[in-house]
Amino acid sequence: MDKVGYLVAYDYELLKQSLPTVYAHVNKIVLAIDKERKSYIGETFTIDPSFFDWIKAFDTENKIQFYEDNFYVPGLGAREAETRERNMLAKFMGEGGWHIQIDVDEYFVDFKKIVEELKASEEKFKGRNVTVRVYWMSIFKTDSNGFFLVDESRENFALATNYPHYEEARYNHANENVVFNHVALHQSWGRTEADLAKKLRNWSHTEDFDTESYFRFWKSIDVDNHKYVRDFHPLFGSNWKRLKYLEANSISELLKKMPAHLETPAPTKAHPLQRWLPPVIYNRLVKSN
Repeated sequence: MDKVGYLVAYDYELLKQSLPTVYAHVNKIVLAIDKERKSYIGETFTIDPSFFDWIKAFDTENKIQFYEDNFYVPGLGAREAETRERNMLAKFMGEGGWHIQIDVDEYFVDFKKIVEELKASEEKFKGRNVTVRVYWMSIFKTDSNGFFLVDESRENFALATNYPHYEEARYNHANENVVFNHVALHQSWGRTEADLAKKLRNWSHTEDFDTESYFRFWKSIDVDNHKYVRDFHPLFGSNWKRLKYLEANSISELLKKMPAHLETPAPTKAHPLQRWLPPVIYNRLVKSN
């Protein structure tokens, strides 16, 4: 069974853009929401009742389930809390098949092809614990006419696994990592100023860098100066080489302009050290492709 799990919190509205890119291509979708409506740092959020009305209307094939539990744990760090929730979600989704976990700000150019490639790889990976990764193309900022995108990035992320025992966020470092050449548009930093400030307070990287300083840098980017920005990833500088600007009025319009694959992808197998090192350490020690 093809199944997808989402972590849903304060940025739940973004799910309205992600769900349509995956819905037709899987059999089961689980939305995990903290029952007390608390983020990983204990900050309370609200979900407008109209959101649940939208889900009910959208779910014409009855694929969507809600999983509510206590995902905030006092005294537990944000990254640890996220990892705990992902494992709880994996257990709720049930054993067997590929487990796909998606963040609400990830939108797929051709999810059908990803699912087809996963199915075609089942026999090949039988008896092996595998994490399948795909490429992010991140939105760094938006304005009234378009989107600032990270250009020349080879940043990939863990999307699916046949062994859903997560050690750090979506990652299991003992798994064999394989990269499929598919692209996901990542809303990432491309939010309103207020929404980005909320994300920076609540996400699992909130203690990994000087968020206030980087937020000021983000606010300074515009159509005139974006072309001069270089090596600007907040944690691993050179992972983001430069910015490019594409005019579009919506995410759906932007997706139509996106490539489904990278023209010059990194090797299909991840670096051997990626199996053993946490992502933060790996990216500091190993030069990105």
